[in-house]
Amino acid sequence: MEWIDGIKLTDEFSLKKAFLDRKKLIDQGLYCSLRQLLEVGFFHADPHPGNLVATKNGSLAYFDFGMMGDIPRHYRVGLIQMVGNISVIISRQTAN
Repeated sequence: MEWIDGIKLTDEFSLKKAFLDRKKLIDQGLYCSLRQLLEVGFFHADPHPGNLVATKNGSLAYFDFGMMGDIPRHYRVGLIQMVGNISVIISRQTAN
């Protein structure tokens, strides 16, 4: 194990002091989660603010890997197809 210095995601004052943009951290967390789920298939199953910190360079660090999950490739492909189909349906509805 190694020590990782970080700022709690709920510590708005320290995030501002470190010039870290909360929206960018949220976007990064969403990207990381979707990549874990859909691309890699092995994911952190408990990513709450107590298990994530922001580093001074703006990266996210995950802790507590006691709850992990894996999704077989055929389920990941099906999930990607489902999301794609839903986005097509929504775009058609909003176009009309």
